[in-house]
Amino acid sequence: DRWVWLVNALARYAIEVYKVSFWMKKHKSLTWKRTWIWSTSPIIQRLDLGCLTAEERPTTVKTTTSWTDPTTGKKKFQGNRHLKGTQQYTWRFARNVVQLIPAFREERRT
Repeated sequence: DRWVWLVNALARYAIEVYKVSFWMKKHKSLTWKRTWIWSTSPIIQRLDLGCLTAEERPTTVKTTTSWTDPTTGKKKFQGNRHLKGTQQYTWRFARNVVQLIPAFREERRT
């Protein structure tokens, strides 16, 4: 797969790849929305603002509809009309990324 090929190609040149996962709710999203980003800079890890607190867990937007399949008895989920609206980055996330630019530039100089 392409991702494995890319990581292996970068490793041949001793370029590390960093992965960060974080909750978009911490960046003022309406939903929890777990997000993953890969970068060749460890600075990207600053986007992880920690675990969700109990106060942050409630959401006003329900993005899926669930039901129990009568044939299998398994719970099923389907995205509803609100799901598409969660695909946009928030202004807070954009601001946090822009605030990392000086650190990226400084890292490049060293």
